[in-house]
Amino acid sequence: MSPRIGAAAIERLKERLARLEPRTKLKRVSSPVIGGRDEPVWRDLAPGALHEIAGSDWRDGAAASFYALAMASRLAHARRGDLVIVSLKSDARDAGLLYAPKGALCGVDAMRIALCFAGDVETLLWAAEDAARSPSVAALIIETCKPHRLLNLTATRRLQLAAEASGATPILLRSAHDSAASSAFRRLRVTPAPSAADSYDAAAPGRLRWRVAIERCRLGNCGEWIVEWDDETGELKEAPALYVPRPAALADRSADARARIA
Repeated sequence: MSPRIGAAAIERLKERLARLEPRTKLKRVSSPVIGGRDEPVWRDLAPGALHEIAGSDWRDGAAASFYALAMASRLAHARRGDLVIVSLKSDARDAGLLYAPKGALCGVDAMRIALCFAGDVETLLWAAEDAARSPSVAALIIETCKPHRLLNLTATRRLQLAAEASGATPILLRSAHDSAASSAFRRLRVTPAPSAADSYDAAAPGRLRWRVAIERCRLGNCGEWIVEWDDETGELKEAPALYVPRPAALADRSADARARIA
């Protein structure tokens, strides 16, 4: 086969495959999390796409879980939809549960938060795909604490197709060491970061912060940011790069001192 004929055959095959399978719409959209900032960590938070979040090791599980809950809650609040959390019963027993009422602090009605517990991974994926296809679900968290052979490329592709059909945003919480192939639109690595100083009490803990790294994105935007949680507004936002609280500068009172001495 000549190179010219081979290239033409490959192009025809690509066209046939494109007609058989719908393509993901990779559009840059304004994130409903903080309303249109231009950083890729916000800009590429596309609805109708599967996102993955993992920590660096098992100790980062709480940070990754809370970040996923904060992000999903803001999405559900912005879209006025339901928030569904799907977990394994064994993981809930061994590692604890996501604190769902925290989602209410982000503006989500507590009656719109649904907790689902599955007995095995097969049931977990069935429930997650069913929820992702529901038009009333705005965000979905699928929590897994351990790698599993069923959490593969096929399963994530089915979740991606379900999200495309409904416009929901599934967020898959993976184990830190789970490197299985995935069809996710974007993968984030979330680790805890030192909190900001409290502006009212230096001895009190400040705002929660995370170090968020985009490891993989279909739009090619990767990078690393420090993100903090604003308790007053219930929003995620990028933390200042260099923020050191300092007292106000003292006024020059030398003239007053000389007047008192005189």
